[in-house]
This record gives sequence, C-alpha cells and structure tokens, in this order.
Amino acid sequence: NHCSSFDFGEGATRRFLVIDPNVDCDDASHRTQVAISIIFLLAYGVGIPVSLRLIGWLVGRASDLQTEISTFAFLMKGYKPSQRYWETTNMLRKFSVIVVMTFVVDPLFPNSSA
Repeated sequence: NHCSSFDFGEGATRRFLVIDPNVDCDDASHRTQVAISIIFLLAYGVGIPVSLRLIGWLVGRASDLQTEISTFAFLMKGYKPSQRYWETTNMLRKFSVIVVMTFVVDPLFPNSSA
C-alpha cells in the first residue's frame, strides 16, 4: 500500500492511500486490513507450495514413491521422479516475483506499486 503524507498545518500530518485519497492510512481499520492481507498473501503464496511438499513427503514416507507420484499426479506429471516437486519450486518463484512487483517501489515510477 502506497501512502502519501499531507501536511495540514501546525504539525498535523496525515497519510492517505495514493490510489484512493478517501482511505486514511493511519486508521485502525486500514492497518487491520493490511495485516490480514499480508497473512493471506503468505498463507496462499508460501503455505500452499510448502504444504503440498510436506503432504507429499508424508505420503511417500507412509507408502512408496509410486503412491506419492500417483497421489500428486496433477502436480508431478511430466517431471522425472527425482524432480517431482519442481512445480512447487515454480510456485514459490512466481510468488517471489509477485511480491517484488507489488511491494518494491521503482524510483522511476513511484506510484506503480501497491
């Protein structure tokens, strides 16, 4: 969330969201929404690939490699058994690109990030 500060005189400075000046960045509800957004971003972006890998490891440990591969065929199809979790690595790579594109401010385009 990209906020800009505005001086209202006599030391009164308030921050507002750049894309919607009606949203006060210092408001408790806005801070709560930001915190919830970060939690869900991490839960989906990191939690899903890590949980797929963990569950796959547990299935493979409880039975054999073939059961693990057949259980996660949607994830492992087309990969060698030694590279069967490459798709989860791709998911994490894509997540990192999304985080950088969303939260890193480019000095040439200061209003381009969220």
